[in-house]
This record gives sequence, C-alpha cells and structure tokens, in this order.
Amino acid sequence: MSVRLASEQAQAGHEVYVCGNYNSDRESEVLKFYSRMPGFQQLTLVNAGTTHLGEHLFPRSGWASVSRLITSGAVVHLHGVWDPLLFLASWLARRCGATYVISPHSMLYPSQMNRYAWCKKILMICGLRRMLREAGFVHAINEEEVIFLHNMDSTFRIRLILNTFPETISGPTDPSEFRRKHPKVGNRRYILFLGRLHSQKGLVYLGRAFTRIARHIPDVDLVVAGPDGGEKVRFASIIATAGLADRVYIPGPLYGTEKMAAMCGAECYCQPSLHEGSSMALLEALACGCPVVITEGCCFPEMKKAGVGLVVPLDESAIAEAVEHVLVEPDLRRAMSTAAKQMMASRPGWTEIANQMVAAYGDCLNQLLVKAEKA
Repeated sequence: MSVRLASEQAQAGHEVYVCGNYNSDRESEVLKFYSRMPGFQQLTLVNAGTTHLGEHLFPRSGWASVSRLITSGAVVHLHGVWDPLLFLASWLARRCGATYVISPHSMLYPSQMNRYAWCKKILMICGLRRMLREAGFVHAINEEEVIFLHNMDSTFRIRLILNTFPETISGPTDPSEFRRKHPKVGNRRYILFLGRLHSQKGLVYLGRAFTRIARHIPDVDLVVAGPDGGEKVRFASIIATAGLADRVYIPGPLYGTEKMAAMCGAECYCQPSLHEGSSMALLEALACGCPVVITEGCCFPEMKKAGVGLVVPLDESAIAEAVEHVLVEPDLRRAMSTAAKQMMASRPGWTEIANQMVAAYGDCLNQLLVKAEKA
C-alpha cells in the first residue's frame, strides 16, 4: 500500500519521497516491480541502506538519509512500528517541527506482539508508546483496527482510511491465461492461496485442511502461490506425507494479469492467516469475484455481512468444512461472486484514498501550527 499511495499522491502534484531499505544490487528489480504503477516515475526514491543486521539495529546510513529529507513543515508517513529507523524518523520530525503519521500494518496485534515479546515490551517502555501517542494520527485500515487501537491506548489519535486494490483488476481478465502458463493445473478445479509462504499465513492449517477436502472432493486441487517466507518446506512435507503431492501445485509468485487470471479461475480463495491487517490479495480476490474462506485473524468482519465469503476460526476442521461447503454449492458460489464484485466496486479507489490521506496530513499540519502558536 505504501508505494501505491505515494505514487498516487505524486501523480496529484505533491512532492513525495519514498525512503526504503534494499540491497543496491536489487535496485533494478525494485524499479521493475514498481514501475508499472501510475505516478511512480514522479516519486523520488531514497535507499536507506539498512538491510544488514548491524545497520538495521543502528541505522547510521539510514539516519543520514532521513535527516536530509525531514525538514520543518514536512509530513512523514511511517509504515510499520518496530524498525529502529522509524523511531529515529519520528524523533527527528518532532525535533525539526515536522509532523508524522503511523500505519502500523497490524504490527501491534497480539500475534505480532507475542513474537520477541520481552524485547517489544522494552521498546514500548523506552519510547515507542510515546511515538504512537505523539503521532499526528495512527492510521487504521478497518473498523476492527480502530477498536483495537483505541482499547490499546485511548490517547492515540486514530484515523480510519480504507485500503483498496490495484486498478489492474478493473478490466476483463481471461481465467484461461493462468492455465495456459501453468499446464500442470490442467482443466481441474482448484482452491487458491496467494501470499507469502510464511508461518503467519496459516499454511500448516491449510495443508491439513486440504488433506480432508481431498478425501471428500476428489476433483479439486490446491494452488499455493507466492514467494517462500520460510514455510514452503514444512507445508510441502505435510502434503507429501498425506500423499497429495500430485494435487498441490506451488508455482511461486504470481504478478499482474497472471495473478488475476488465477483468482478469476479459482473455485474458492482460502486465506487461513493467524493475523492480517488488510490483505491486498484478499481484496483482489473479492474484486475478481472469487468466493473466499478466511479465518477470524484476517480482521475483515464486513466480508461475512456482505455475503461474499465465510469467516471461520483458526481450526483445520472448520477451514475444511467451510471450503467444502463453498465447493459443493454452485448457487452459493455464484451468489458470493456477484456480491463480492458489488462490494469491491463500492470501495473508494486509490485517487480518493490518496485525497483522504492528504486531507488528514493537512489536519496534522494545522494541529502543529496551533501547538506552535500556543508555545
């Protein structure tokens, strides 16, 4: 979301700098990935160079990068929470008379806080809670996150601005494109998972759920697409042990129309995450009209109300039962598909979201001026 939002703001005529951290040898790869975004060429990219552990913990080069960018009257949008460079940027913004806002991207939820919990508790005490409290606002991307952040600390200034999806799915997509490029899928029906192959995505639950689904519905396969985040071997082991390797296809990452074709051709999109802030892949699947089954940790309660999919606990039996229900009910799939397209068509596009964010930045700057006058 961060680069897409920045691109839209730059396209509207604002001066926007994007400061990230990546190895210099990956620069061409980064540019190629993002260059398709409207407005991307109008951004100024700054590589903070904090990919090594030492630089990550003590970001000297990153500090040099952000200190040149943050000046009085600037708006600094921090994406994430735990990176030391973000803390330094917030401190510098306060010192320079700038304002900053924070998009936590689900990093404050218990599933994230419990990882290295003692370290994160120390960081909160040592200044991160203050960083959140003194932000112009903390950006929430759904109603559930608003409630969660308020319960976490009622002094946070919280602003709700929805996430949206790329415009590339607004046009017609040929589902057969995915099958042509991946002949192993053949003409069989398939369930789709798309995302990083990481433990937080619940792939263990998906693998075990599919062992049950495969027994009950023999004409359905599973496609698990995305870059390996450390969970691929474990997931493949579950599938191999169940004797289902010939019914599970792992094509790696999918992008652009190929990804959309996979979503449009799927019988069901399943995302059994332990936790999500606002999954872009889930929004894309809904916009493609794909019925979905997600876990409660995906934090998308409005989906169930809209009748576009099923929300279940993080339990392999519950996941399997819900997916089977979608697969065996063609009328239900058609109704979910229609409702999903209607739901996503009513969501704001990137231009509207960028305008909302710029207006929110303006409110923060006004607050900063009022504070300065009182001082």
